[in-house]
Amino acid sequence: MVNQTPEASAYSANCKAVAKVFVQTSYHGGEFDQPISMDGLIKRTGLSKDDVKKGIDDLGSEMVLFQGDTHSIAPHAKLYAVFDSFWMSWNPADDALTLAKAMINEENFPTDPSQISDFMAWEPRRLNPAMTFMAFHHLADTHDSEDGSPWIYNLLMKNAETSRYIHNMA
Repeated sequence: MVNQTPEASAYSANCKAVAKVFVQTSYHGGEFDQPISMDGLIKRTGLSKDDVKKGIDDLGSEMVLFQGDTHSIAPHAKLYAVFDSFWMSWNPADDALTLAKAMINEENFPTDPSQISDFMAWEPRRLNPAMTFMAFHHLADTHDSEDGSPWIYNLLMKNAETSRYIHNMA
């Protein structure tokens, strides 16, 4: 499935080819999920080394960690929040709105991602990009997870912007 979002459609074809590899190989849609070598990206994208580098440059440091040709290239979580809508069956921006509505409207909405996952019936691969979208747009308060779990955050809580977001999107 390919959905065109305004933010993602501004990127070059080389950039999208690189992003597609990360989106389609990710297990959890989290920080540094499935790093890949330069040679691996060249092979998976079918692009030349120069074109892969151009794609990485277009993505920028907010989307990927690139430390040269001999190191693995690793995605940052924001890449999934922007590019999942191109190749996955969900759109993190839409999911963030759904999540925000549930956070406001459900009296006992959980703050723990594993409980949110159960509540929303979303696997980590879908929930993480939605939470990342919310975090990057300051639509919820988060706390980074460092326990090696599939969750990029170990806490997601509504804030004043959560309600404003729902109101502005109505």
